Amino acid sequence: ARKHLSVHIPTAIVPHQYAIFDKISGVDNKLPVIRDYASRTYIKPEVGSFAVGTFEAPHCEMPPICKSRNDRDVPVPRDAANELYDNVPMEKQAGGLEAAMTLIPKLGEVGLKTCIHGPDTHSADHCPIVGFVGDAVPNLLVGTGFNSQGIQAGVGIGAVLSDLICDTVTIDEDFSSMDPRRFCPDISADATWCTERALEGYAETYG
Repeated sequence: ARKHLSVHIPTAIVPHQYAIFDKISGVDNKLPVIRDYASRTYIKPEVGSFAVGTFEAPHCEMPPICKSRNDRDVPVPRDAANELYDNVPMEKQAGGLEAAMTLIPKLGEVGLKTCIHGPDTHSADHCPIVGFVGDAVPNLLVGTGFNSQGIQAGVGIGAVLSDLICDTVTIDEDFSSMDPRRFCPDISADATWCTERALEGYAETYG
């Protein structure tokens, strides 16, 4: 959008990390997700065990490639959809892991299966960006900035985009808070501002 259409989408990459523990007897996907807002941590079922992630504040450990992309020095490659980072800094979520083990002591008795460190796309105001970009490029729709909530929001957002494309009303809700045109174009073009706001929003996800 930026390179070919001069459209700036106010998002930035904010790497997020979570740990997956070894299997625990009796754990399945019927269990709920636990959100411990005091420690900025979530615990969710993950194939017979739990995944634990933390929205640390302030955000730390920005890989150099993310900084270059957020500075808009280099583009995000097309094959980056499943990208993960080799560097998995445990100090990034140490407090969250300790809190999770307090809530679920069994976690302290099993091994750590793996740690995942990869990119999330966060918007500059921490609300999704969904809809037409504006009159400058007619019929250009965008759906991004889901701030770690993309999987659970995906079905509803798909229906919203379908409504916009087909001029129908499948979901009768007010989505004006997600409208891309809520941002001033000059501010959206400011890479530093977009990154700082995205980092702030990430840190306050459970704030």
